[in-house]
Amino acid sequence: MSLASNNQTKLRKLMVIKKKGYGFISSTGYPKDGYERVKCAVNLEAKEGSGLVINIKFLDLDLEPRYSRSDQCLRDYIVLTFIDREGLEHTSERICGNQKPELIQSMQSKLRVLFIATSPPLQHYLPNTNTSKRWKGFKLRFDFVKEETISVITSQFNDQNKRYRSECGGANLPNTLSENIQSPGFPSTYPPNVNCFWLIRVVPNKRIYIKIIDLELSPTLDYERAILSLIDGYSFGISSEEENQKINENNQKSSKILNFGSPRRDTKSISFYGNKSYYTEEGSLSYLSESNRVIIQFMTSDGPTQNQLAEYKKNNSPIGFRLLWTEVLSLIATSSDFPLNTDNENSVSQEENLDVITSDLCPGFVCLGGYFCLDSQSSVCVERNRLCINETLRCDGISNCAENDDSDEQYC
Repeated sequence: MSLASNNQTKLRKLMVIKKKGYGFISSTGYPKDGYERVKCAVNLEAKEGSGLVINIKFLDLDLEPRYSRSDQCLRDYIVLTFIDREGLEHTSERICGNQKPELIQSMQSKLRVLFIATSPPLQHYLPNTNTSKRWKGFKLRFDFVKEETISVITSQFNDQNKRYRSECGGANLPNTLSENIQSPGFPSTYPPNVNCFWLIRVVPNKRIYIKIIDLELSPTLDYERAILSLIDGYSFGISSEEENQKINENNQKSSKILNFGSPRRDTKSISFYGNKSYYTEEGSLSYLSESNRVIIQFMTSDGPTQNQLAEYKKNNSPIGFRLLWTEVLSLIATSSDFPLNTDNENSVSQEENLDVITSDLCPGFVCLGGYFCLDSQSSVCVERNRLCINETLRCDGISNCAENDDSDEQYC
């Protein structure tokens, strides 16, 4: 597909359907005839529910270079705009010259490719010279790939002591329903200067519930020493492209890492620092994902304090973090979400009504939930989340329901 137009911007929309999962976009006249004045856009969009995300690879790039004084692409350039699951747009810097960007591996299923060329037709002047050249244009390949093929982000382990390197990062095996994840060196210590990533992935249309079991990162709310983050797996900027990591590490400059502006995390993501004493409200040490992917990030700049090490030696108080994640089939509505029609004399009781609702919605085990109160007088109480989990997790010796809900381990 080549991009060409004369006056107003032309917009083309390409939806990948069935087995066709790749294609090519190039400027008109590429590569022999060069391009003329053009303003054109192509929208790429995966079929809803397909589980596909977009990769972009530039095969060739030969446009007017950046102007030396401003270091900007002024007349001929490409702009890539990814649209995330929340409908927010993430726009790249202008792309021009002949330095091809690195492979762009996104977690998004929608992309707009915009090409603008305003330099004189058929003759493109080299900046700051009196000579002219006909630029070839560009060609890129787009691939719609299954999100399950996107691997975990490469962890960084910069501690000189490599003892716990193998414990920094990883991914769960397919069909895993529940598992523990803990920091490197747990429970006796954690290493300094590490950035560890774990990928939790369950099948599409399922969610992930996470409970923080142990949390001792610092004696105070010191986020610079160590921080634990739970990140939505489809957040913009979450990528596993290892070549980007290698380029940063080796200071290679032959390719360009594209800038999409300030990094942004999903509003559903959450971070923890300090220790459990700062998270006293029920639910403050748990997280329910909106999707089937979650990234766990553990980042440190220093190791534990001497007081923490002494406390572990004296009382075996764990240092670092330990969490439990569970695949959730669905979130069952509480009784307050379904007001009953008490005017009907044949209406069932509230408990009977909920039993009908949950049996229809949950093919596995329905956690009972229960109530917790927000004040010491028990005057304001709310119902806990009722999770629908796999039946095989019942009576396995591990509580997989919400905080303070052990109903899956009762009557075993």
